[in-house]
Amino acid sequence: VLNNVALTDAGAYRLHVANGYNTVDTVAAQLEVRTDTRGLVAGIAQATGGKPPSSSAFTIEGAGPKRMLVRAVGPTLALFGVAGVAADPSIRLVSTASETEFAANDDWGTAANAAQVAAVTAQIGAYPLAAGGKDAAVLATFAPGTYRVTVGTTVAAGTVNLEIYDTDETPRLVYLATQAHVGTGGLSHGFTVFAAAAGRRYLIRALGPSRGSIGALRDPHLVHLVGTVGEAC
Repeated sequence: VLNNVALTDAGAYRLHVANGYNTVDTVAAQLEVRTDTRGLVAGIAQATGGKPPSSSAFTIEGAGPKRMLVRAVGPTLALFGVAGVAADPSIRLVSTASETEFAANDDWGTAANAAQVAAVTAQIGAYPLAAGGKDAAVLATFAPGTYRVTVGTTVAAGTVNLEIYDTDETPRLVYLATQAHVGTGGLSHGFTVFAAAAGRRYLIRALGPSRGSIGALRDPHLVHLVGTVGEAC
């Protein structure tokens, strides 16, 4: 029994059962402790019927830096039954203020902070990436501003989840956008909002003609918005 649970209680727990003949340990259960009041905490984009999400952007406002986790997931999706995944996605982040590379990664397990990536992934409740896999991930601290994320692959194209996670309470993450080539299957984009932020309003847009770019979708539309428990929003 844990009374007055604190952040220091977060972690993996096992039940250990023993008698005079044998001992058994259960599979570890992960305990998350959330005390913050973040609003938008994750954006996940996936394109079907076309190319994987090619680029995304996010904006941080405020006076201080924010830690973010950005992932390009392909191989791990196959573990959930997704077919045709990109075998080796990579990600690159650029600060739009200077148009210089801020961070990049190909295989997440080769990153110098790979252990921290795994720990933060568990802390925020994201599904874990396959150990030693070819998924890409960047965990870094960003100064306020706008950053562009591009997804690439060294082999044949396939389905990729482009995921952006907010790991800090402040400053605010105020903008998420994804650009992708949309085929007959469309573009699927999900996001997560903490219960503490219930009642906040969010603006969701599908932009095509107003972008003024070559190849822009002429007449995009939002099909539906559905909660994770199947409740129409």
